[in-house]
Amino acid sequence: MRSTSCLKFIICLGDPLGDCEQNMPNGIGVGQRSFEKNKCHGYILCCKYFLNNLGKREILVNALRRAYHRKYTHDKPVPSNDVSLCVSDLYIECAIKVLDRSKGETDPCRWTAIQSRHDLLKPLKDGTRILIDGEPGYGKSTLLRRYAYDFCNQSSKSPVNRFSIFVLLPLKELCNVKCIYQAIRSQLPDDNSLTAEAIKDVIKDNVSALLICFDGFDEYSDRGSPQSFVAQIMNNKLLEQCTAICSTRKGYSPHLPSPTMKHFRLSGFNNDMQKKYIKKAFGSTENAGVLTDRILRQLQQNPAFDAICKVPLFFVVFAHNRGNEEITENLDTVTGFFAQMMKTLLDHQRNKDAPDQHIDSLLEPLLQQLAKLAFNGLCSQNQKLSWEAPELNQLIDMATLEMLTFSGILVQEEMPYIAKTPGANESFWKTSKTHFRFFHKIFQEYFAALHISGLAKQKDTEHLAKEALVNLNHIELQYVYRFACGLNKATAKIILDLFTKNSKASHLFATLCLLETNSEDKYNEVREYCCSGLVVNHYDSKSLQTSTIQLLQVASHQKIPLPSLELSCCVKSVILEQETLLLFSGLVISKLDTVEELTLTFTNCVDMAASLLGLFSRTPVLKAVRFKHSTLPRSFDDRSVLSDLESNQCE
Repeated sequence: MRSTSCLKFIICLGDPLGDCEQNMPNGIGVGQRSFEKNKCHGYILCCKYFLNNLGKREILVNALRRAYHRKYTHDKPVPSNDVSLCVSDLYIECAIKVLDRSKGETDPCRWTAIQSRHDLLKPLKDGTRILIDGEPGYGKSTLLRRYAYDFCNQSSKSPVNRFSIFVLLPLKELCNVKCIYQAIRSQLPDDNSLTAEAIKDVIKDNVSALLICFDGFDEYSDRGSPQSFVAQIMNNKLLEQCTAICSTRKGYSPHLPSPTMKHFRLSGFNNDMQKKYIKKAFGSTENAGVLTDRILRQLQQNPAFDAICKVPLFFVVFAHNRGNEEITENLDTVTGFFAQMMKTLLDHQRNKDAPDQHIDSLLEPLLQQLAKLAFNGLCSQNQKLSWEAPELNQLIDMATLEMLTFSGILVQEEMPYIAKTPGANESFWKTSKTHFRFFHKIFQEYFAALHISGLAKQKDTEHLAKEALVNLNHIELQYVYRFACGLNKATAKIILDLFTKNSKASHLFATLCLLETNSEDKYNEVREYCCSGLVVNHYDSKSLQTSTIQLLQVASHQKIPLPSLELSCCVKSVILEQETLLLFSGLVISKLDTVEELTLTFTNCVDMAASLLGLFSRTPVLKAVRFKHSTLPRSFDDRSVLSDLESNQCE
């Protein structure tokens, strides 16, 4: 209250606000100017520090809003220069879950859904730390950009509005920045005069009103250092009273003290979310209804696409690349989907630049160099995800780099760089360096797989392909393995040899990799794996559950008999209209066509008995349903359902 009174008093003594704004130099606030005119007043002297920092805060906030408006008001949903959408049109509320730490690790209710992104930021105490994780392409960066959009537009509905300062730091851009205040300075427009020291003063005086977001911890060069400013802040050792968010891929979380952390997880798109995106992205076009029907029909007709497009990034690329044409290719694998997409992007740009057929022979060795670079980047200790222009120019000429950039496979960025003058009068200044990176990390994984498959094709380098696959993390980089199998049968054989002798989960992973190939006997491997039955446990990782469900879909599509399926403490509800089982993990089982015996273990079936039996009655080959350690209703007398089960001779 006292500070507000001081401000009113000083403005009254000084020039009118309009004159001050017209005449004051950059960085000088109304209060500071008035102070110069009234320095004889002792009461005003006490307020100098407050007013000076108030002016700096407004300068910082306005600079941040300008920066985010320029960067995030329009974004490219697909790797193409032809389409640009506002981030508010790109963002669709995807499934978000929060971790309940009061429940045990084996409790299927440990993760519960929240309604929207707004719930993620309320209620909060000062000093709250938030972790957001998810698989690649699930929209972690888009979510944080949407928060930046809310901040720019001062959205009254958004909880971001309660913070007077919002900072979004893409960590992949901060490879040589060691100070949080220098990092913030690097994101401001070039014409802003605030120094890192001035930013430090503002932040310290407004720390409880600060929301800082670290985007892409898995892409951060210092993620292994506990002394980095990101680790210090996320561990409440620096700027303790601010609210901080860190987004990352699963498996790359900073070490955090669990009592102070809220943990959220993005779970991808369901069918309703896909429809909402199409409506927002194509709603203004004349044939929006036709496009919507075409996109959804193509998803329904191809089970592989339907599974792939649960990942928001893949769905967005699919919708924009395929919205205006029917799919004629028989693409039934993730690799086929990506290979066709890369070909489309390259062909589109080459037809613009140089329709000469001989360009293919010139481009091929350059793409091989890019593939090797992508692989080496993923193999490095902290994963190298961007390259300076001079480094890349040594391998690929500028004309080809421009073509790859315009096609959308690569992205050219001016990365902020904090330079330092050593010596007694040490000083810092902001400059920039031109960097190139892949449009998305999954694109880099595809090119890394191209490199591995190229090694596997040659007898004299086949051992190098095996060595490369052994050294990679197959859990984190599963798409590299799947792409490598789809690109070359020889790679698939190496992967099968590596994984089939290990655990059942590893064998399942190898089987899914094999499905990426065009091998005629790949379904024999599925038959062999399914002959002993499948089990989905509540404690399985989401990746393992996803793999098992994908195998179920393949078995259904190929009419491969499945002797038994056990669902252990993982079924949350039944959606009878869609003939699906919803799991506590958020995944859905929709294909039970070839299951001969189904066992439900540790399942509360009281409220969903009718739906369960109704679903089972629609499964033609199901011969037995067993309940182990499950809670059942005292009676069930729906004669129509019982009659259907009897006609199927289901026990």
